[in-house]
Amino acid sequence: MISQNPCLRSLEEKNLALNTQVTQLRSALQETLQLCSEYRREVDELHALIHILQDTVQQMEATQAAREKQLLQQLEESRARERRLKDSVQVLRAAVSQLRVSLQKVKTKKPESTTEPRRTGEQVSLLQSQLARDQQDHLESCAGSRQDAPVESQGAERTSLLPRLLREEPGRRWMQP
Repeated sequence: MISQNPCLRSLEEKNLALNTQVTQLRSALQETLQLCSEYRREVDELHALIHILQDTVQQMEATQAAREKQLLQQLEESRARERRLKDSVQVLRAAVSQLRVSLQKVKTKKPESTTEPRRTGEQVSLLQSQLARDQQDHLESCAGSRQDAPVESQGAERTSLLPRLLREEPGRRWMQP
């Protein structure tokens, strides 16, 4: 219906233009709502991923703290082992030194029997070999050897030698220079 009235025709054209514009705006609004929905989904996914990453970081921090605690404990145990080995080495060195002095005294005196110097020499050799083993154990311990039980049991066996020697020869003066 084409109107003869120019005013009416102008209004119809404006109405048609406005309807076209409303249709375009509705289409743009639909697209915007769809994009907004997609962005919300992506944001939700990102939040979920952030929570997963935070949980993973917390687990890794807990694992790291436990490992650090374990390593500190191992370090303390290693230091304690090292101190015990050093003490053992000092005791054995003192015993070797005393036996050397005794051996030297026996060599300078005319021995009444030939078994005494030989026995003292054997004791010096035995203590020297034990000293070398203790030093080797100490080096292995410092190098990170983790054979705790054998080293400690061997150390207990070796450190018990001096008291055993003192029991076998109670009348002997070991500390004389």
